[in-house]
Amino acid sequence: MSNNIVFVVDWSNLDRGQRDNFYKVGEYNKEAGFDGLDEFLFGIGKVTRRYMYTPLHDVYGHFEFLRDRGFTIVLCPIIASTSTDTTDAKLMQDVLDLIENYNMQYLCIGSGDGHFMPILEAAKQKGIKVAVVYGSERSLSRQIREMADEYPKNHPKAGEKMLHLFSPTNKKFEQQQPG
Repeated sequence: MSNNIVFVVDWSNLDRGQRDNFYKVGEYNKEAGFDGLDEFLFGIGKVTRRYMYTPLHDVYGHFEFLRDRGFTIVLCPIIASTSTDTTDAKLMQDVLDLIENYNMQYLCIGSGDGHFMPILEAAKQKGIKVAVVYGSERSLSRQIREMADEYPKNHPKAGEKMLHLFSPTNKKFEQQQPG
């Protein structure tokens, strides 16, 4: 059985790391962040689907970059009359459909928001392993941290949770397990 991965991202959550992590001028490097992300994902298996969920204003200036990285960009409107962001609801609806109808061994969610617990629980009920990419310690909920599975037995980090801090910087940070 192949180790295929479906990777779904709430872009606002990952992009939040720019604010929460206080990157210095000249330190931010989106390409380096995605290189580290790919290294994390490819260490687990083969990414067969990549989806980026975002309102248009959040992806402005990143569209071509994300497309060139293989993402299908799912634009989620903000309803003007109520200022309701539809990103989370659309992501949850689509991922629940993928869990039911797509053969995946791993679901990797690019968000630490606790309200995504239902999709992680649904994945686990189907025997799908869960990995998590998050934008900052502040954005990673305790519940989501606990839902992450451990790396496979043949992985150098076997026994550790499959958690990855998205770090778009010029320097490579030592990845530590969140407390």
